[in-house]
Amino acid sequence: MGPSTREVLFVMMSRLINRAEVEVLPTYHPTQAEKADPFLFSRNVRDYMGKAAKVPVTDHSYEDCRLMQTAHSLGLPMDAGLVEYYKLSPMIGMNCDCMIDYMKKFAEIDSSKDGKLDLEEFCDYLHLPISSEEVKTIFRIYDIDGDNLITFREYLLGFTLISRPFNTEENIETAFAMFDPDNTGHIEYDNFSTPIQSVLPIEEKHIKLIYKNMNAEGNGKVTKDSFRTFCLNKPEYALLFIHFRHLKERSSSMTFSRPELRRTSVTEADTEIMPDVQI
Repeated sequence: MGPSTREVLFVMMSRLINRAEVEVLPTYHPTQAEKADPFLFSRNVRDYMGKAAKVPVTDHSYEDCRLMQTAHSLGLPMDAGLVEYYKLSPMIGMNCDCMIDYMKKFAEIDSSKDGKLDLEEFCDYLHLPISSEEVKTIFRIYDIDGDNLITFREYLLGFTLISRPFNTEENIETAFAMFDPDNTGHIEYDNFSTPIQSVLPIEEKHIKLIYKNMNAEGNGKVTKDSFRTFCLNKPEYALLFIHFRHLKERSSSMTFSRPELRRTSVTEADTEIMPDVQI
């Protein structure tokens, strides 16, 4: 953070003379291509001014400044908001206001307020153990540069390009039906915990946290609407539920001599279910 406006005014008024140097560059005349493309014109003018001032240029914009200010107001480092908005926005189909909303969610997950998510924070957000291979795989998918940390930019990319596409209405309906075998219109705790624990090494306390998070109405039963809201709010679970269904289908088609042999890790699953994505 630089000095405040009040501090700048105080320093300026405390001096008898404030000197400034202004360099007027020759008029830049646009080409026909630049006249047809305002963005090309603005980029070329920026490059022209950067060369004259002997400073580097970036693709950061006013929207990046808004995101930096939002990051600061949420207790995050200001550089957490540097996402190169004009590169990222068309890629993920999201405007600045939507990014600000997701930054608020990111700040809630980032308990250390350092502008990056580590594996422990990611697991706490999903209410899953840090030893879970399934969560580690999703974390690696989000961690595009492989530094074992997820930046806000990586979070946006992972959320919109990887998790959200799996979170279709069809997949939500299929997942709900999987946990509602009697077609009662709601998911009871036993119908949720028993099948998951049969194929995934997740402790009871973590399953209780997930179920409590699903049960927005607090009546002991998860309705289809509350389940849909949960999935839309945390689309990472779409990947987990698809993977769970995949393991359940595999386990039901095989005969095991011991129950513990049903447990397997995501790394052994079909790579089409949870791919190792590079963006």
